[in-house]
Amino acid sequence: MNKEGKLENLKQEMKRYNMDILGLSEVRWEGEGEITSGEYKMVYKGGEKKEKGVGLIFKQSMDNNIVKVIPKSERVIAIKITSEPVDTLIIQVYMPTSDASDEIVDEVYKQIEEVIDENGKGQIRTILMGDWNSVVGEGGFENIAGKFGYGKKNERGEKLLEFCKQFGFWISNTWFKQHKRRLYTWKSPGDRMRFQIDYILINQRFKNSVKKAKTYPGADVDTDHNLLAAEVRTKLKHMKRRPTPKKWNTDKLKTDDAKPYTEEVEKSLVNQNRSDDIKEEWDLMKNTILNSLENHVGRSVQRSRKEWITQDILDKMEERRKWKNDGTEHGRNQYKKLNNELRRETDKAREKWMEEQCEKIEELERYSKTEEMYRVVKNLTKKKPKPISKQGMRNKDGTITTNSEENKNIW
Repeated sequence: MNKEGKLENLKQEMKRYNMDILGLSEVRWEGEGEITSGEYKMVYKGGEKKEKGVGLIFKQSMDNNIVKVIPKSERVIAIKITSEPVDTLIIQVYMPTSDASDEIVDEVYKQIEEVIDENGKGQIRTILMGDWNSVVGEGGFENIAGKFGYGKKNERGEKLLEFCKQFGFWISNTWFKQHKRRLYTWKSPGDRMRFQIDYILINQRFKNSVKKAKTYPGADVDTDHNLLAAEVRTKLKHMKRRPTPKKWNTDKLKTDDAKPYTEEVEKSLVNQNRSDDIKEEWDLMKNTILNSLENHVGRSVQRSRKEWITQDILDKMEERRKWKNDGTEHGRNQYKKLNNELRRETDKAREKWMEEQCEKIEELERYSKTEEMYRVVKNLTKKKPKPISKQGMRNKDGTITTNSEENKNIW
């Protein structure tokens, strides 16, 4: 996710495949936080360095149904959703690679168990997904793994199966008959070998809610993993949504574009008939101001993407995607060529936009438009990530609350 334009690319693919929630492994962002981008919201948890990291990105329309975010570690993050007939707990995992020691792997499993113990007890649908760096293989295993796995089971795959047996999970993407290309989730550099190391797990009693699970090798965000998706039948609880009125474009009031607004307000107020009734006088003044704001200022519009992302860049992403699964030498060369071009174009577009903003700052300073100058500078300054807002509270015994009622009891 560190590459310029990666988030826009990701949003494009989510729209293409009509995905509501997407889990991310190896985000490589520092710290933790939440960001809003267009129609989507993302929560993430990283470490002190730009390594590892996990995240979940979802449609903003679901935000009211998300009652809790659990940023456990740089390898485990979860969200709790109010849904019917039971609530849903979604846990995103990034397991260590085969080079890591068993102690490190055991620690991640322990973190998953803690999240389930604190948030997944009772009647709740629990979905575990992510990069497990494990192979459960073909042939099936009891009522946990189906016969449509891929590859030969390894030691880490055995460990995953033991975990599923202990906690009652079902590995969904091994139970649906698919073409081989819909089963593997990762390919080694040069496409020399293919493996199934990403899995979507669900507790056994809710496995019938999974309608299908497969990979989409056509999805392209310049990664060596294939998009793995499951269609889960559920219904979000109806939550009362407070209407959020759109804000006025106050930035426009700080520029010369506000002149028609001020002139109209002044003219209307001068010509306005006076009244002895204070309420009537106030209503006339208020309506004058609001009408003028509507005519000359307008409402602020939320950006759906970063300002420097152009349509040409989005078109280049689409062109690159078409070559992703062309296994010929020509196809691989084309993909590599377009990927390099895209990287250069995004860097160039961002640099050009930065230069334009700097020139704008210099011009504003030259004309002593200090307030507007600082507004542009603020927009350029790297913002601190917004803290994750829906975390639980800690009880006296050290446990974390799991719902709003428990939070009220603490207060």
